[in-house]
Amino acid sequence: DYNVSISSYDNITASCNCRISNQHYKLKLSNKLIFVKPGDDSTIAIDNGSEINTIDLPLSKISIARSSSNYAYISGTDNSSSNTVLVKFNPSDNSSSQMYTKGTYDIYNFNVTSDDIITFSALRMNDGKKVLGKIDNETVSIIDEYMDEEINVLEEI
Repeated sequence: DYNVSISSYDNITASCNCRISNQHYKLKLSNKLIFVKPGDDSTIAIDNGSEINTIDLPLSKISIARSSSNYAYISGTDNSSSNTVLVKFNPSDNSSSQMYTKGTYDIYNFNVTSDDIITFSALRMNDGKKVLGKIDNETVSIIDEYMDEEINVLEEI
């Protein structure tokens, strides 16, 4: 574990005393670093180069975090229900939105391209099928359905 603190020279200030560890996802966006720790803490740390701030996401548990050039995508459990969701976080205005209707999928894994195309493997909740899907421009499409297999690794080729 590391305590992150920034010296206050050259107008650099820190607004948090964040504990960053090897367990954190370290997401490098075009102009910010975001640190996300899987588990029961929904707080993320955002380093914009001159200060570090923390934001609480609308999640009670964080599972996986990935990023594109401009957004962070975080899967976890919605804090108002027990449903698994995928949240798109915009660090420019600290807003977040869900990428699909709550309770539709239980995501096992996902990847994101630099231009925000998401490929995911998940359990589709309405019929219990394991699926490989894609989210492009906030439109969800299913690429393939599987009966018993679970895709654990998704890599762009």
